[in-house]
Amino acid sequence: MARKTKLCPRCKMEIDKRASKCPYCKSNIGISLRGLFGALIFILVIIAIILFVTAGPHIRDGYKSAESANVYSCYVLQSFI
Repeated sequence: MARKTKLCPRCKMEIDKRASKCPYCKSNIGISLRGLFGALIFILVIIAIILFVTAGPHIRDGYKSAESANVYSCYVLQSFI
């Protein structure tokens, strides 16, 4: 049979398994907002690194082609003047 209680990580008293706050020491049980924020920042950094690694060469090639197009347009404009 499954246990219906768990231990509070702070005061070590037995509390209901579904409790989100200890009735004895009033500490919150479970994932804190600070932990969720840290995990979100970590995931965003990992996604940014992956995007930079996979799209980095394409972006740099795009700048080169834009620069060459700009040089070409200047050359065409100067030939008409």
